[in-house]
Amino acid sequence: LTLMLVWCSYDCDNGHSWQYVRRNGEHGSRGDAMCEFCGQEAVVAAERPAAPYVSVVFMSAGTVDPHTDRVGGEGKTLLGLLSPDGELIRLSQRKFTLQEAQSRGGAFRNLDVEAACQRWDRLGMVDQLAGRLTIVGPDQSGRAQHRRWDSLGS
Repeated sequence: LTLMLVWCSYDCDNGHSWQYVRRNGEHGSRGDAMCEFCGQEAVVAAERPAAPYVSVVFMSAGTVDPHTDRVGGEGKTLLGLLSPDGELIRLSQRKFTLQEAQSRGGAFRNLDVEAACQRWDRLGMVDQLAGRLTIVGPDQSGRAQHRRWDSLGS
C-alpha cells in the first residue's frame, strides 16, 4: 500500500482555481484540467508533493462473530498513524469513542514520523501491533485481509 500523494493545482483564464490529489506517478484524466465553473481548460497546472507528515486514521473497533455474524464493539474506534508512504506505524490498543479519537488525533497534526512516534510514546499511548500488521487487500467478500507476523519478522 503506497499512498505518496501529489496535489495537482489548476487555474483557468477566468480566475477559477481548483485542486485534486492523486497518487504520485498516476496521471489524471483530461477532465481534471477542465474548470467545473466555466468549462474552460486550465492554463496553469502545477504538481506539488504532499507534506511529509503522518496521517491520522480512525478504524472501527467493531468485530464480527464468525458463528453468528453479529457485530460487537460498535461505536468504538481505534486511532492509528500512517507514514507518508501509507505504512501503518501505530495503532492504539485502547478503544475510543469517535470524539475521543478525534481529540487525541489532533495531537499528531503536522508531525513527521519521528516526531509523531515520540509524541505517541510521550502521551503513553500503547501500540497494540508494534508494527506487526500489514493490510494486504480485500478478500473475496470485500473485507480487508490482514497478515500478522511476530517480532522476529517471520
